[in-house]
Amino acid sequence: MGVLAMLEIDGDTQQISAAMVELERLMPEPAGVLVRIVAPTDDGIVLFQLWESAEARQAHADNPVHADALRDSGMLAAMTASRSRVFEGAQLSLPSVRQCSCRAVASGAAGMSSVRRRADSLAWCRPWV
Repeated sequence: MGVLAMLEIDGDTQQISAAMVELERLMPEPAGVLVRIVAPTDDGIVLFQLWESAEARQAHADNPVHADALRDSGMLAAMTASRSRVFEGAQLSLPSVRQCSCRAVASGAAGMSSVRRRADSLAWCRPWV
C-alpha cells in the first residue's frame, strides 16, 4: 500500500516556489515517489506526495543529500513554519483513464517533471489530454 504525505510550508509563496524549482534541480527525483502535487496557499504552499511505501518515504527523508539540497536550494531560509501529516494505505485511482500511446501531459508547470516522467513510463493518459 502507498503512503500519502502532506506538507504545508509557510512563508513567501514566490520564494518557496523558487526554492522548490532549485531543489528539484539539485536533487534527483527520489526513488519511490509516484505523484507529487504542489499548490500555492495564502501563506505558502501545500505539497502532497504519494510514495510506493513508508520505507521509500523514510529512505528519502534520511538521505543526507536531501538535507543538503533543502539547505542549498534556499528552502530552509524561505520557510517560516511547516506542518506535515502522513496517511498510510493510500491508493491512487484515476477515473476514466484508458491505456494509450500518447505522452501529452501538462507541461510548463514547475514541479511537473516527475509527473510527466511517470506518465510517460506508464503510457497512460486521460481521454481529455
